[in-house]
Amino acid sequence: TGNEKVIYGLYSLFSDDVKECVTEFEQASAMRPALPALDSAGKAYIASLAATDKLVAEAYTYYDRENYKDDKFAKGKALHGPLAASFDSFVQASAAFSKTLDVENDNLLSAQLAHIEKTEGRKLPYYQMALMAKANQLADVLGDETFDAAAAAPRMEAFEAIADEAMAFVK
Repeated sequence: TGNEKVIYGLYSLFSDDVKECVTEFEQASAMRPALPALDSAGKAYIASLAATDKLVAEAYTYYDRENYKDDKFAKGKALHGPLAASFDSFVQASAAFSKTLDVENDNLLSAQLAHIEKTEGRKLPYYQMALMAKANQLADVLGDETFDAAAAAPRMEAFEAIADEAMAFVK
């Protein structure tokens, strides 16, 4: 509003870190095998991060130099809408990228579990990994803000089943 008694401005996103993130993502997305869903979600995340970084850098400079005193917050008010939209876009892109990354990690873990089961059988290394995988799947549902008991029940049953199997093996 421009009527605040204390003006904090914004923190910088450390543009060098953002550039490093962009570079590392480009290197990772060039790796094979291709992971189209992950690459697509990652590109949206990186684009959103870069756009947010640019706006935050502009606002940071504006407030750090106290330019709001010169223009009676005109630029601050003009930046507010685009910044809020950029933050919203980043949160959505980050959540989508995270979810897609979780799916890829789950696929990799399933393949590793199958390999361990095939080469070593259902022994301690298998059970350690399987318990962590089932616990993680259960935690994903339990951690949601809108807890869905129907979605949690089969995951709880799967965790309990592998836990029972592991306990029997240990005994």
